[in-house]
Amino acid sequence: MGGIKYRRTMAFVFMLATLGSLGLLAQQPVLQVSPTSLSFEGQVGGPIPDPQYLTIANTGSGIMEWRASADAEWIILGGTRGKLSSGRAVQLLVWVKLERLGAGEYQGTITISSPNAQGSPVQVAVTLILKPSLAITKLDFPEQIPSDGSKVIGTVEFTDDGDINKVTFEVVEAVSFTPFEFNPKEAPSYKFDVEKNSGSFKFYIVCYIEQSVKLKVTLFDEAGNKSDPWEFSFKCSG
Repeated sequence: MGGIKYRRTMAFVFMLATLGSLGLLAQQPVLQVSPTSLSFEGQVGGPIPDPQYLTIANTGSGIMEWRASADAEWIILGGTRGKLSSGRAVQLLVWVKLERLGAGEYQGTITISSPNAQGSPVQVAVTLILKPSLAITKLDFPEQIPSDGSKVIGTVEFTDDGDINKVTFEVVEAVSFTPFEFNPKEAPSYKFDVEKNSGSFKFYIVCYIEQSVKLKVTLFDEAGNKSDPWEFSFKCSG
């Protein structure tokens, strides 16, 4: 009889311990993070891409202390730690810096962790695609051209990712000259090297009177980016 009571007592203690552990699990915080990936796109020398947000939530019980870290210097976090009570969430600001980064694709990871929380840690994959800067690298055109209406050919060399769609020639100084623009890709002379992210195209200018002309050339791409202007001068003479 004594043995039976002992076994019953031990079973009762075991049941209490089990219920206690289940109770602890029920009180455990649960870490949830969304989204689980972020993607940024920018251009060398261009503006910083718009920031994005991660939502960190405690979908369990109790108080959850969380920490955030990134394994790449170009990933910037708006905060690195905090506390969330049951059912609460917070948004973590994430942005990237482009300094000292060349064109290419970069990968990084943000890790969100919480001691004793279910679902911890959570890793968020971060991708940064950095396009080459849109820039005019060289412009060839004679310093003097005839004023008899004949076409004179010039060449523009540039760097880009291949989505250039407009070039403008604005008048800075002239007696009589009409500004013009066109899509370089539609020109038969358009060339682009995908591996080097560089290309070239030709243009022509016609002059009918003797004058000195200064023009400003600017490139535009499909994303709305534009190059720094390039000025060049020439004389029209008979």
